[in-house]
Amino acid sequence: INANEIAVLYRNHKDSDELVEILEKMRIPFSIKKKINILNDEDVLKLLLILNTIYNYGNDEFLFKCMHIDFLNIDPLDIYKIISFCNQQKINGYDFFEKNVDIKLNSIEAIQKLMDNLKQWKKLSKNELFINFFDKLIKDINFYEYIQKSDNVVDKLDKLDGLFDQIKKITQM
Repeated sequence: INANEIAVLYRNHKDSDELVEILEKMRIPFSIKKKINILNDEDVLKLLLILNTIYNYGNDEFLFKCMHIDFLNIDPLDIYKIISFCNQQKINGYDFFEKNVDIKLNSIEAIQKLMDNLKQWKKLSKNELFINFFDKLIKDINFYEYIQKSDNVVDKLDKLDGLFDQIKKITQM
């Protein structure tokens, strides 16, 4: 029997928890079809934080929260150093990157990439259809690669697909 032809039915979604745990331990790919609020998913929330940072470009509160997203690979100590410097100098976080500051940062490449991307994404978000912009954003942050490294790849891809479906519905109104 082809694995794609196997289905498991259960009465309540809570009954799936043990099965999910077993499948994850055995690293067997699976997909659960259930109604979920994708806006409660931690990966979707990370994407929404990036979108909020783009929308609120120039607001360093969003910038500093965004910098903590794990797949952006920015050292938390670097973020602290930047925040501390900005507070001492009473400057905006975005201004930090325009100045020639002599602070040793371990993840300067990742930080600079994020700053360059944010500037580009802001312009793109104003000039592209949202679905095209969002697709480019997903590719720019290597989100597919991030998902591929996770424990439940199929479930995460299903959620991302659900997010794209929601975006398509909203943008076609």
